[in-house]
Amino acid sequence: MKKQNGNIRNMHEETIEMRDISDMWMEIWIAQNNYLIESKKSSRFKIYLNKLRKKPLFIWFISLIQILVFLVELIQSWLLTGSPIQLKPSFNPVIGPNVYLLIRMGARFSPCMHTISGITDNNFYYFLCLNNTSLIEQKSCSLNDICGFNLSSPPNQWYRFIIPIFLHSGFIHIGFNLLTQLILGASMENKNGSLRLLIIYFISGIFGIIIDGNFAPNGFVTVGCSGSLFGIIALYLVNIIYDWRNGISYEFITLIIDIIINFCLGLLPSIGNFNHIGGFIMGFILSVTLLVQPSRFHFIKSWIWLILRFTFLIVAILLFIFSIENIYSRKIQCTWCKYLDCLPINNWCHIGYLKTNITINSTLNTFY
Repeated sequence: MKKQNGNIRNMHEETIEMRDISDMWMEIWIAQNNYLIESKKSSRFKIYLNKLRKKPLFIWFISLIQILVFLVELIQSWLLTGSPIQLKPSFNPVIGPNVYLLIRMGARFSPCMHTISGITDNNFYYFLCLNNTSLIEQKSCSLNDICGFNLSSPPNQWYRFIIPIFLHSGFIHIGFNLLTQLILGASMENKNGSLRLLIIYFISGIFGIIIDGNFAPNGFVTVGCSGSLFGIIALYLVNIIYDWRNGISYEFITLIIDIIINFCLGLLPSIGNFNHIGGFIMGFILSVTLLVQPSRFHFIKSWIWLILRFTFLIVAILLFIFSIENIYSRKIQCTWCKYLDCLPINNWCHIGYLKTNITINSTLNTFY
């Protein structure tokens, strides 16, 4: 009987021990499965992040912002003039709001940014109001009303170097810019990375507006991201040069022809060529500065290439400092530079200058 009880006790202990071992293996199995599940989740998240990195997120984001800003323009125009686009006293050919609304929203307009003798210091110099819709009964507004500052202090609305990148003068204007941006810009972002494109986009756009402010007629109003887009075109050109193999590059030839055509179109009235030129120059300089040494230039020592990139960076900084300072000091005024922006026919090169011998200026023009 004792022997039988001992056997039962041993069997019970063995059963408990087997259960403990079974529970231990179960815990190990659960832990391993949890680890595998977490690993799968982590790998899926990494795959998702890699997919996002391959998407042109910056171009999508900036395009969305520009569309939203354009909608705000249309709403503001509707509230102030009764129509989302300018129909009276004249029709806006690119189908958008009037120029005075663009000035109010932050377009580049020289009298709002720096002193112009006979204009900003004249309390009796007026412009048409942004809600003016009549040719007969013209409503006049002071520069204070147009720009939104106190005339007792010199005009210095520096933010007008930046905001025009987000503004557009009409459906046609924003349509063409977004088409280029979403095709070429997206391609360049995927190839060169979002951070590089962001830097080139904004600095080229701002520098284009600065060059425009230096040399364009003082009555022109500048809006649009054309300077930024020409910076992207310059990046595309540098990419082609860096990736060039032996033989003729038809891609390079096509791009050069496209650039020449665009600069020729900039000679037409109401198209700001200085914005294009400034954006392209800065885009080229920044592209050389930011891109790594290409394999086709392997014969150049890496330290020499670093010095070259650093030199281009210094040139970019100096160009910025000099160009901004010259807008306010007007020490250098190029008399022949206007022919980079217009053709000397039908008085095209005399369009856009503010006249000081009148009391109401009603002939402002917009640069696209």
